[in-house]
Amino acid sequence: MRRMEAGTRARRKQGKPWCTVDDFDGKRWPLDKQARGEQAAWRPHAEQAEAIRLLAGEIQEMTLVKPHLFLYADEAGIVRHIQGEAELARRLGEAGLRAGVSLAREQAGRNAVALALATGRLSVVEGLEHDKPAFGGLSWVCAPLRRDDRGCGYVALGSTPGGELAFRVPLLQQLARAVEGRTERTASAPDSVQKRLEEHRLTFREMEVAGSWLEGLAVAEIAERHGITEQTVRTFIKKIYAKTGVSHKGEFFIRFLKR
Repeated sequence: MRRMEAGTRARRKQGKPWCTVDDFDGKRWPLDKQARGEQAAWRPHAEQAEAIRLLAGEIQEMTLVKPHLFLYADEAGIVRHIQGEAELARRLGEAGLRAGVSLAREQAGRNAVALALATGRLSVVEGLEHDKPAFGGLSWVCAPLRRDDRGCGYVALGSTPGGELAFRVPLLQQLARAVEGRTERTASAPDSVQKRLEEHRLTFREMEVAGSWLEGLAVAEIAERHGITEQTVRTFIKKIYAKTGVSHKGEFFIRFLKR
């Protein structure tokens, strides 16, 4: 198996339209450090995750790549959303691939998101080329997302090794461009999630927690992401509900996502 993958890597290296694990070796990537240190204001990741959920659902109906998972990570490589076949998602979640974890190389070893984070380019990491079992022996393709000429996250497709890259790569590129277009239109709209939340004068930390809550993260996952206790998260959620005039989670989601 490893010999077969080594042969595949050798063939890809001759003229690569995308980055591979070879591009990890012997290089320093300043973007890794920048991403780790960046504490940017909350951005509407909930909207990007929702766009990926809808678009990936449409693609899932016609794709021949099975079993598979779609994954969205933010600009720092933090997983924000995963969807795909339930059993595969459950198995990889138990192995450590779930919302709220970092896919930067320092935390997750060699993987397609870390490579795209480092290079800013479409990246491919196959099966046993990964350092961690969390990637389930799948072949992953990752494409950067951009908005206003800036990186705003990553979308990745994981599927069983041996599938045709000539099919998977354009499929993921199509998804990435569609997500960029949809979220750009949504972000510029006068009723975008972030703008509607800002109308209620939430604090910076409340905006962060509200964004994570709208992404579907559990209280424990929000606490881990933001380095606060679960009780503090619950307190923030109560304050957010009070400021936005809602009484429960369902009402909150309807008000800020169902537009």
